Amino acid sequence: MGKTSLVGYDMETGLKILQILDEAGLQVKVAVWAILPEYDEWRLVLFSRKFDAAGLTNAFGLIHRALDAAAFPWN
Repeated sequence: MGKTSLVGYDMETGLKILQILDEAGLQVKVAVWAILPEYDEWRLVLFSRKFDAAGLTNAFGLIHRALDAAAFPWN
């Protein structure tokens, strides 16, 4: 099966997410769109030392709280 293309809307959404996380002080150092083997669609992959320090479950919480505070529809 062919993979879908990453489109401008996705890029704009990713940029908005990065702006929100930056404003929340989460200091994202790496952000990349990727199709991972376990998914059949594009995923925004993020790295921050704050995510590492928080642990996997708590890192998701940091991201979700920042997006919720900005009223960003992430789900």
